Amino acid sequence: MQIELASQNSPLVIAVQNNNGILVPIQGLDQFLYGDKDLRILCSLYGQSLFDILYDDHGLIRYEDNKFALSKIIELDTNRTVMSIAGKVGESVVVRRCKQYANLNLLWMRIASGKQVQRSTAIRYRAVGTGFKSTERDYPKVYNPQDTQRDIIWLDDEGFRYQIAGSTSTAGIDAGLQVKVSTDGMRYVYHDVLDSIYEIPLVYFDLNNDYGIVYRRVQQELNRRGENTRNLQDWFISGREIDPDAFDEIEYYTDMIRALVKGRLTVDSLINRAERFPSFGSAVMAGTMETVASQIIVEPSDDWDNKAPDI
Repeated sequence: MQIELASQNSPLVIAVQNNNGILVPIQGLDQFLYGDKDLRILCSLYGQSLFDILYDDHGLIRYEDNKFALSKIIELDTNRTVMSIAGKVGESVVVRRCKQYANLNLLWMRIASGKQVQRSTAIRYRAVGTGFKSTERDYPKVYNPQDTQRDIIWLDDEGFRYQIAGSTSTAGIDAGLQVKVSTDGMRYVYHDVLDSIYEIPLVYFDLNNDYGIVYRRVQQELNRRGENTRNLQDWFISGREIDPDAFDEIEYYTDMIRALVKGRLTVDSLINRAERFPSFGSAVMAGTMETVASQIIVEPSDDWDNKAPDI
């Protein structure tokens, strides 16, 4: 990725550079970050990854009549459909980033188990989505799409599941995470938190920045019931706070999912546009071309998320 920071009077843009060095398309950075993102940029950056998740992990893409299409039945409430798909994608993002970054795998294992997991232990375990099609193929014994609590568990090379604090060799409970993605946590997440409290941590990626609202309402309800809220922060987790890069990725995917569900984007466009930029694969943020004074150029690796948070 190449980042160019120009003078203060030069507005920043984000664009994708093709193999001829041409920036196309181009969108103002503020608009991309805080407004409607250009779908062409999103597809160039993340289209192939979203396709892989929908196809490999969840079987939500079918091939018929010589083209790809969503296999999810669209409900009357399109937002519910979008959030349902986004939730599954959120599970995949967490799992894939655990595989990519050892420190994230360690952090999520600690949260899921309630134990101070050692690095030497975490490196032996891999995150697995219990409802993934890829899990049905690779780990059929743990494939369980009906498990509404554990969207993600951890397995070692022998297929043993990592367990929560207090488990023994004769009686144990699998460590796991439940993942939710929503723009309306009070409507779609609040009751799930209350139902799962103190069983398996629920990780919420709050696309409308309402994690704090839901947290306080859950806390108030538990207080009303006379239940202990001291450890609530260990069981209701802000995905945005633990892994901001994962949150951004899920947010980008959700924009594309919404466009797919509403027919503004085709499944073919996810992979076709990504394939046009095979050697670049990431964005360019640059100042407008009128001003190049006081310019600083930074060129990290091509990996968009090449640094996960340290623990």
